[in-house]
Amino acid sequence: MDKRWLDKGIYVFSRADILLLHKENIKTRKNIYTKLSVSAPLLILLVLIVCFLSNYLMEPKVGDIGAIGPSGETVQLIPSINPSPTKEMAFKFASSAALEIRTFFFSTYFKDIRKVEHLFTPEAYNEYLLELYESGLFSRVKNESLNVTSALSPKSSINAAFTVIDGERLFFIKIDLILRVENLSGDDEFSKESLFFTLVETDRGVSKHGLQIKSLEPF
Repeated sequence: MDKRWLDKGIYVFSRADILLLHKENIKTRKNIYTKLSVSAPLLILLVLIVCFLSNYLMEPKVGDIGAIGPSGETVQLIPSINPSPTKEMAFKFASSAALEIRTFFFSTYFKDIRKVEHLFTPEAYNEYLLELYESGLFSRVKNESLNVTSALSPKSSINAAFTVIDGERLFFIKIDLILRVENLSGDDEFSKESLFFTLVETDRGVSKHGLQIKSLEPF
C-alpha cells in the first residue's frame, strides 16, 4: 500500500496488495469450507441420533394404536413392537414345531419330549403325551431302541387359516412330514404323516413367538 496518501485519507493499493488480499480471501474461503464439510455431517448425525432416541424412548410409539383405560392409562391395542403373528409366521412356527415333536432318540427320548413342552399350552401338552403313548411309537422307541427323525415333505406348502373364536386368535395349520424310524438292524422304516395344528396367540412372556399349540391331530 502506498502510504504517501494516507495523511489525506486516500488508500492506494498496489498490484501486490491486491494479490495478497485475493490470496487471503481464498484462504479464508477454504477454511470456512473445511469447517462446514466437517461440521455439517456431524450436525446431521446429531439430528438423526436425537430423532432415533426420541422415537425409541417415546411411549406410545409412532404406529401404535391404543385406547384410554378406565383409570386414564394408555393401553396399546396394536403395538409396533412384537406385532400379532401373521399366517406366514404361524406356518413357520408350526413347521419348526412339527420337526421337534416328531424327532426323538431312544437314548434321550425323555429329554426330547420334555424340551418341547413350551410349544404347547398345558392342556395340549398332556393331550400330546397321551396321543404319543396311544400311538405305540413311544413304547417302540423305548423297547426297540429306535431313533425317530422327521423332515418336511417336499410337497408341503403353506396351508394356513385364521379366525377369532371366543376372543382367541386361532391359526389352523396343516404340515406334511416324512418320518424315518431307524432300527438297530439297519432296516429303516419310512412313512408319511400329516399334522393338523390349532395354534393360539399368547403373550410374549409365555412364548417368544407369541404362539402355542392349542391342539394337535394327526390325519
